Amino acid sequence: MDFYMIKTTAGLALDQKLPNSELTLKLTKAMSGAGKVEQAQLAALTSVSEPVQTLELKDLIHPVSGSENTTLTIPVFLSNAGLETGYELFQVGVYAQDPDVGEILYLVAQLTRDTGEPVPSEGDAPGFSIDFNLAVNVANADKVEVVLNEAGKLTVEQADQRYAKKSDLEDLREEFDSIDISAQLEPYAKKADVYTKTETDAAYPKKVDVYTKTETYAKTEVYTKTETDQKITDAINTNITAALNASY
Repeated sequence: MDFYMIKTTAGLALDQKLPNSELTLKLTKAMSGAGKVEQAQLAALTSVSEPVQTLELKDLIHPVSGSENTTLTIPVFLSNAGLETGYELFQVGVYAQDPDVGEILYLVAQLTRDTGEPVPSEGDAPGFSIDFNLAVNVANADKVEVVLNEAGKLTVEQADQRYAKKSDLEDLREEFDSIDISAQLEPYAKKADVYTKTETDAAYPKKVDVYTKTETYAKTEVYTKTETDQKITDAINTNITAALNASY
């Protein structure tokens, strides 16, 4: 996305108040706009055109300490969380606190193309987001601060109450390691009235009237295949002889 960005007339007036005072440039919020104006009219804006969403300002990215670079980067985060109707984004504006007149539109960035950047509703595209990094020249980057939106964020105290600290987990691990659990496991140990395999075999010996495989094969009343074939042949011959004798 290509933006044309400019400080507003009110923003430039605020800059003039800062260098020779103890005042700090305090950035208060960012907003998106669905409207568009001619570039020559941007400086006169007192708010973004057709404002839609309040965006999230993040921690400033300062230039390298000691360098002559005075460019400050303002990260702005857009999320469609809670957005019921999608829109086309044309403008992103950053607001600041003027000690004399209150909150002002400090700078505005507008898309240079004729079509806006589509921002879908949460229902159409859950989790949609855009990160903007707005680079602006300031007289003293160390005297710029941003008012962060703390909604939905936890304080240190709240986080300590909700989540266990690493030190607490380590103490719990040491306490667990020091516990002798043998006493707790004793009820589940092997009982004396439970037979081992050897004891079971001794208590329930094999019955004598049950043949083993070897014993079954060794029985004399069990014929081999050869013996069975011979028995069948002898029976047939006997029947044939009997039939012939009967015919005479």
